[in-house]
Order: sequence, then structure tokens, then C-alpha cells
Amino acid sequence: MKKALIITAIVAGIAFAASRCSLPWINKINPADENTWNWSAGFTDEIAAKYKEIGRKVLKTSFLTLNGEVTNAMKEGGVQHAVRYCNLKAYPLIDSLSEHYEVSIKRVALKYRNPDNTMRPYEQELFMDYDARNKQKESIMDKVVLSSDNYLEYYAPIILTPACLVCHGSPGTDIKDVDYQLIRTLYPEDKATGFVPGDLRGMWRIRFMPEQPK
Repeated sequence: MKKALIITAIVAGIAFAASRCSLPWINKINPADENTWNWSAGFTDEIAAKYKEIGRKVLKTSFLTLNGEVTNAMKEGGVQHAVRYCNLKAYPLIDSLSEHYEVSIKRVALKYRNPDNTMRPYEQELFMDYDARNKQKESIMDKVVLSSDNYLEYYAPIILTPACLVCHGSPGTDIKDVDYQLIRTLYPEDKATGFVPGDLRGMWRIRFMPEQPK
């Protein structure tokens, strides 16, 4: 049985790709006309495999870029500096990568830090399935699904590592009180604590966007 897909394992040995990824845009639809394309009629295993490959390429760069920036912030000023970096610059960084690859990149979670990362109902179902399998030590692999609004979306689980505990572990033990106070100040609705290594933290979602009509 294959081991669970851990994000750090996906990106091992992959360098940052500076040039734009060549994407096989096959969902050329007019968003104003529902009859121009229907993924539910053409969503095949072959298409899922093709977009899974694309999703993995985009994720590798996205993870390496974001993780590198947060790691640098930690080295420069510890947890406080890293938390402030994430609060101010993580979303613009992800948005720039989304624009670069012509997709929508997002991290979603059931126990979110920022309410903008709230899961939609069908994402919660996928997450709960991942979580149950992860707790049973079963494989939880990335996948491409057809969303409820007829878009192709790539999902990959985010597994918590020991390094994440200083921000996502237990307050007062893993997270210093002064750091937790800052987290609560910057993220008043924070729910993203109490994790242990190996927990399912959330999911990466890469949404493939249709080309706009000319």
C-alpha cells in the first residue's frame, strides 16, 4: 500500500520553476452559457489523471515558495515574525501564484486560522473521508474532483509536521503564551490549534478556471 501523501514528500528535490507552466486548457467554455461545456458529461479518468499531473506541478511550486518564505521569516525573527508574515503576505503570495498559473490556489481547513479558508460542504465530506483514513493509517492520496458548480478541482491533504507545532500545537505547551496572544490578536476567529504531528491539518485546493470568452 502506498504511504499517505505528505506535502513535504511531494516537493522533495523540486526546484522553483520560474517560467510559466504550460497547461492543456481543454475546458474552453463561455461562463455565460451553461450549454457550451458540461464537465459532468466529459469528466473521464483520463481527464482526471491529466489535471492531477498539472495540480501536482502547481502545488510543488506553491508549497516550496510559501514554505521557503515562512522558514526565512522564522529564521529572521522567530514565531512572532513568521505569524506577522503569514498575516500580511501569505495571501498575496498565493494570489500571485494563482495568477501566474491561471488557476485558483487556496488552502482550506475545518479548523481554520482565517475564516476565508472555511470549507464548503462537499469539501468537508472529502476532508472527513481523508481524516478517517489518516487516523486508520490508510493511504490518503491527492485527487481531482468535479465541484458542485461544475469546475475541476485538485485536492491534496496537508499533514501536520513537528515543525508546525509552534503555531498549531497546544497553547501553553507547544505554543508560547506570548505567541498565542499575537495569533489571537491577528486571527480573532482562530481554530487552528491543538494539532499533533501526523494530524490532517487541511487541504490544498487548486481550481482550474475556464478561459474567458473573447
